[in-house]
Amino acid sequence: MISKEGTTRETWIDATRGIACILVLLGHLLQGLEKSQIIQDAGMYSWFEYTIYFFHVPVFFICSGYLYQKKRRVSTWKARGINILEKAVNLGIPYMVFSVITYMMKLLFNNSVNETQDGGIFRVLFTDPLSPYWYLYILFFLFVCYPTLNEKRQVVITGIIVVILFMFQRNEYVLQIFPVQGILRWGIWFYAGMVIAWSKRKIRFRRITFLLSLSLVPVSFIGFGRELSVIRWILYSMVMGVLGCLLVFQTGCFLTDRISDRLIALCGKYTMPVFLMHTICAAGFRSILLKMGIRNSVIHIAGGIVISIAGSCVIAKLLGKSKYLRWMLYPDFRWKR
Repeated sequence: MISKEGTTRETWIDATRGIACILVLLGHLLQGLEKSQIIQDAGMYSWFEYTIYFFHVPVFFICSGYLYQKKRRVSTWKARGINILEKAVNLGIPYMVFSVITYMMKLLFNNSVNETQDGGIFRVLFTDPLSPYWYLYILFFLFVCYPTLNEKRQVVITGIIVVILFMFQRNEYVLQIFPVQGILRWGIWFYAGMVIAWSKRKIRFRRITFLLSLSLVPVSFIGFGRELSVIRWILYSMVMGVLGCLLVFQTGCFLTDRISDRLIALCGKYTMPVFLMHTICAAGFRSILLKMGIRNSVIHIAGGIVISIAGSCVIAKLLGKSKYLRWMLYPDFRWKR
């Protein structure tokens, strides 16, 4: 059966996902500015991009795994089928809609986007998804592959399998199949979130953990600008990912204790719209500035951040007022039981 548990909203999740979303936004914004040659791919910009890409996506997968385990209990094959159907609709609709919009923008504004697009729309939607929407694509497959955890034996066996699969993520054959490579690479973070929820451990700010997470900075310079062997890269990426996730989670808990619940709730409400639309808003803004001959990096960065956040929130607000357009962001499909 499918049952829902833990329906009380946990504010630290909203704060944590908000921080991760800002990091994703900054990473994509800098990539777009490098592609447009507004900033150079060197120095602190490169280090910042290099560092955050080890952990900003793992944070999202940990949060997704946590909420999946916390709010759902899938204990039969029928229940798994219903759960997969719901995820296919609720993840698939925004994935399809915004992938198509972004694909069209990449064709129209080829010189001002962070990635050019060579494949057709079928390839984009089904075999080689665009950034950042590949997260929804892989998340769906993780929901398909992972049942919720019930007993300790299942937790241990699943954990062993996940770690073994993680070590094969850079295999040459695995790299050729995007969903398989994604499941192997990101499944360990999704599983980590499930284990945190299963253990029922309270997530809160701990000063010693926060200080430990700051070692992310010196550790990041060990691999920055260096070529690592496959095994070393996998181990190094794991260490960087753990430290980075700890830093984001601890920062989220710290802010939760000091910011009003209303502000945190707003963060939770608009994190997904910003995630889905920040690249669209930023690319449009950058294209307008370039048409006007404005190439000042400060204007592009500051304006890009503001437009990405404010533009996404305004569009989400407008879409939310229409029962016919709201489904683009929030399908909210539930199978009648």
